[in-house]
Amino acid sequence: MIDIFGAAEFADKPIGVASVSTGILGGIKAALSLQQIILSINGYPFPKMLLTGEVDKQVDSTGNALNPVYERKVETFLIPFLNFVAKLNN
Repeated sequence: MIDIFGAAEFADKPIGVASVSTGILGGIKAALSLQQIILSINGYPFPKMLLTGEVDKQVDSTGNALNPVYERKVETFLIPFLNFVAKLNN
């Protein structure tokens, strides 16, 4: 998205990182790298990340959660992220 829209579109905006992988670690290395990139384009990275490992066991082909534990994990990321966005907008 940064390559398509350009860094200026993301400057001074809150940005949450979510990664997906078929492996168990959920793309953690890519997510950590993206946190650094967000800082370099003057965005505000949300400290918590949503890492989804073994995605085929977490969601079905339409995006519905298969695992209630994963569903709670998504909520524990999204609710604080939305609060973070609201605080930055005030």
